[in-house]
Amino acid sequence: VVVNADVGWLRQTSSPSTLRSLPPPQEPSLSGVTALVRARRRPDRVAHTVLFSDDADVENAALFDARRPPAQPTVYVCAPGQAHAMTGWRDEEPLFVMVNAPALPRVADEDDGALQVGLQRLRDAGLIDVDATVVWQRGARGLADAHPGSNGALYGAASNARSAAFRRVPNRVRKGLYAASGSVHPGGGVPLCLASGLLAADALLADV
Repeated sequence: VVVNADVGWLRQTSSPSTLRSLPPPQEPSLSGVTALVRARRRPDRVAHTVLFSDDADVENAALFDARRPPAQPTVYVCAPGQAHAMTGWRDEEPLFVMVNAPALPRVADEDDGALQVGLQRLRDAGLIDVDATVVWQRGARGLADAHPGSNGALYGAASNARSAAFRRVPNRVRKGLYAASGSVHPGGGVPLCLASGLLAADALLADV
């Protein structure tokens, strides 16, 4: 069996014998509020923009310790027109926006507030105008609903400790059971998810 799901779901649904094959759960990574924004077209728009927090320690304390959206979150913007040659509206263009937010469980569902703070940062930086509109959004709670067991974490386990990478769930959980996702070895993100699939397949074929 190859499990292409979050390892949290595997823990929730596995038998006691399978649970004994899994390493202890780790702290979840951060989440994010993502949105598609319809913004006025600009000739000086670049493909990728990141507005970092002025104080990373304060931002991380909010995200991981308090489990609350930071007062000044890091905001990432991708302009598909410049990055992928995608066409938008006649006088407007789509922007993919992601605002750092904590994974669940949390004190309250504050995804919309986190997005509004992120959009205000973009307005203050002159990257969007006041008439820019949000046409789609999804936050940590939406991610958690779509991907059971993930708690809304974007990258599986957090990499906040030096040994974190070595404590991920292996691709061969045990003979006959293999895991491939961003929540197992080697980690989150599309390239690493693809690598986990290859590693799981290699382990399965080696056991046949």
